[in-house]
Amino acid sequence: MSNPHQDLLARLAKLGLHCDQLPLGELSSATVALACFPMYMVANVHAWTPERQWEVPLVNLPGAESLREAWAIGRQESELQDEDHVRMSRDHRRVLSSLLSGAKAADRVIYEYALETLAVYLELADPPIADHVRTAVARMIVSVAQASGKGWFGSGEAVSAEERTCIEQVDIALNLRRSPAAAQILDSL
Repeated sequence: MSNPHQDLLARLAKLGLHCDQLPLGELSSATVALACFPMYMVANVHAWTPERQWEVPLVNLPGAESLREAWAIGRQESELQDEDHVRMSRDHRRVLSSLLSGAKAADRVIYEYALETLAVYLELADPPIADHVRTAVARMIVSVAQASGKGWFGSGEAVSAEERTCIEQVDIALNLRRSPAAAQILDSL
């Protein structure tokens, strides 16, 4: 018979989020990092869809959309850590930072595995923690999607069709609307 808690630790390790313990009544470095994966998924949706982000020609520097998304990601990570008084370990921050460098279509498998892992965690976690994580994930994915915008200086459509589809996938996979606060955030799109 399989132990769900041990299986969850093994899944986290496969994502590079190694930890010895996984409290279900509070957030830890590993669970804060895991909760951030959907935000990175939305930021990188252009890697496996026809949507492309603009880059500075010849020098391959990120365009304004990527810079706004990176800023929003940093702000959201800090906010989550501050509100829960949990700091991500250096190793867990390193895993997340690797998600922004050179996004590619094959990364989608990692994101889907992370979503499955987060869904398992949400089912095992104490209900108030699960509700809090669902709300935080909804806030993060909407914030990052709105940060990119389209057109010069973020003008135009704030959330692309590809980002909306990705947000819907995250919503369904994590049952985000189970949290009333998360549902309200998602409905604001």
